[in-house]
Amino acid sequence: MNNRTLIWLAGVLIVLAALALIGQREQQPQTVAGEPLFPGLEDTLDEVSSVEIIGAGNELITTLERDDTDWVIAERDGYPADLTKTRHALLSLAETQILEATTANPALHDRLGVEDVATETAAGTLVRLRGPADPIEVVIGNAEGEYQRYVRRQGEQQSYLINRDPEIYTDVTDWLATEIVDIDADRIRQVTVTRPDETLVVQKEVRGQTNFTVLDIPEGRELRYDSIPNVMGSVLSDLTLDDVRRATESTQDVIETEFLTFDGLVITAQSLEAEDEAWVSFSASVDDDLPAESEQTRADTESEAAEINARVGGWRYRIPTAKYEQLTRSLEDLLQELEEATD
Repeated sequence: MNNRTLIWLAGVLIVLAALALIGQREQQPQTVAGEPLFPGLEDTLDEVSSVEIIGAGNELITTLERDDTDWVIAERDGYPADLTKTRHALLSLAETQILEATTANPALHDRLGVEDVATETAAGTLVRLRGPADPIEVVIGNAEGEYQRYVRRQGEQQSYLINRDPEIYTDVTDWLATEIVDIDADRIRQVTVTRPDETLVVQKEVRGQTNFTVLDIPEGRELRYDSIPNVMGSVLSDLTLDDVRRATESTQDVIETEFLTFDGLVITAQSLEAEDEAWVSFSASVDDDLPAESEQTRADTESEAAEINARVGGWRYRIPTAKYEQLTRSLEDLLQELEEATD
């Protein structure tokens, strides 16, 4: 093979390489770094009426719906959604920008967690926004670093790395507004637990008393330790839910626990166990025998009771086990046999 032939072959290879490079570039999107993932969404965000979150096998996990005032969760009978989480997810999708285009090869989508969620083993989550003229659908894939995600717009093969993490939760309970009540333990004057066969009362005479006093301790018995009833007084402090459902009439025996504060607020809890789960409903009122020194706060107490009832009325909650156990204490739980004095 002479030099002229070698030069000719080299030229052909250069041309073929150039053509291949041009073809590859044509298959890739034009420079997209810095472009919004959903142009125009930020301007129409108020038109979004629902957010559907769909997991592997096209399973509908959560439906967030906008009602007259805020966001609620359809799968929990319209219970309020966590507004911080909901707004973060929506604003993140509206404001996010593309950092770079990644693979457009469907065979590689699973490596980024952006494969079709119809697949039973899909790792990503499909988010569908309804309300704008055309639904917006995007598969949220794997995290990259702390604040970045791989995504793929539904119906497209091209995937991207974006500069925001919308934090899409894959359990319906993670979207619930979790606060039930938050009554500081120092406000609690008395706790009364009423069972069909027993009434347990623990109380303080004055604010600042170190330990609750347990009434009607039987002869020959004593407290396991002096501070054991104190935890009962802190049950309503930062009380949050694990789950929620509509309250219905129950034919089961309930345990009723009444919390009375020094400023006259009354919180009544009704507890029952159903289907191996413990559930509690709450209501608030004002003490009819409000102490004279608290009369000036009656209006504030009535307002607080009304606000609590507006939030908890008509609902039954599953709460953390440790809180439920303290809410339903029996006298026997607090006592031990009286220790005999020794010389």
